[in-house]
Amino acid sequence: MAEKTKAWRRINTSAKMQKNRNAQQHDIRTAGEIIILRLSKGDFFCVACGRAGVPVKTAREWLNAGRRGLGSVSSAHRVCREEHVWFYAEVMRVLAEVEGNAVDAWTEEIKRGNWQAARDFLARRFRKRWGNSEHREIQVRSKAPAEIHLTWGDDLGPENPGGPLYDQVLFTPFESGAGGGAANDGER
Repeated sequence: MAEKTKAWRRINTSAKMQKNRNAQQHDIRTAGEIIILRLSKGDFFCVACGRAGVPVKTAREWLNAGRRGLGSVSSAHRVCREEHVWFYAEVMRVLAEVEGNAVDAWTEEIKRGNWQAARDFLARRFRKRWGNSEHREIQVRSKAPAEIHLTWGDDLGPENPGGPLYDQVLFTPFESGAGGGAANDGER
């Protein structure tokens, strides 16, 4: 009798595994609509997932499956279904909509004459020409004495055509033995 019970359990478990192999614990459409609603309100993806009661890892798997396309198989042997493609498309659409609304609000402020909004928009949209170049960081690791010449590509112009004659020596490590280096402030 014990053998039949063990065999029955094994078959029953196998049947459950076949039934649930690609099943989700969450309804993608229902949970997805909540996630999409929260994203449209400006929530971060992880917050939107939490509010929908879906683990972030699960929602990211849905997104990845949808990105791969209908019928594709993941490395975890999960098949992409229509719900995954729908979820991916809707998340991308709502994120684009939120971003577009923010840019629209930004440009409306510019039209009202808000010069700070215009400055920020130019600095972010046209970074190379209008970006803030005041905060540049350089890390130099050298045990030997070194002379460092810094010339930024956007600093080149008629007044500074570049080259060693026009470079500014900003820092010479190990010069004068006082504290490991002295700032020359552009003087030679």
